[in-house]
Amino acid sequence: MELETYLKRLENFKDEPDRTDNEGYWERQREFGIYDNWPILLKADYGKVINDLKSNSNYDFSQDNEGDERSFIHSRDAILQVVRNPPLGLVSEGSTSRMRGLELENFNKMKENFNMGIILHPKKDSWLRGISREIGSIGNYAKKEKIALCFPRSCGAKLEGDERFSEVVYYHPSEEA
Repeated sequence: MELETYLKRLENFKDEPDRTDNEGYWERQREFGIYDNWPILLKADYGKVINDLKSNSNYDFSQDNEGDERSFIHSRDAILQVVRNPPLGLVSEGSTSRMRGLELENFNKMKENFNMGIILHPKKDSWLRGISREIGSIGNYAKKEKIALCFPRSCGAKLEGDERFSEVVYYHPSEEA
């Protein structure tokens, strides 16, 4: 799915905070794959991303950990864990040896094309909405800075099998017209 389409759908989505569907998912989880530890993959310079977020008044830099391998940055709605290496362990639903079809194709594409990541952690009671707003902020930042990104879990739970992986959001600024 295209980044712009996903962000517009996410921004315009109206949900009821306590309503669940038959499978027990909140509507944002089901439609957009939003949950705790939500990964975003980027092809970017780690230092530049950290500096850009530090200089943005919407974010509060917290700390570096593990020899500058990850940093924590707070926004109003979420904690961003910015990591030097892409969080591929949060991308797959199990062992890569069990992956087939589009799931394996997507995983390999992510592994080859992205060099860092951001993991979103909720901060408030209405965490699905907070993570949603942060996804929009990071998506718009990537567009503005022309940074390739992927939302590996953007397919949600509404689709099954390989069909889900056709909905993964990728943004490659070099492919824009």
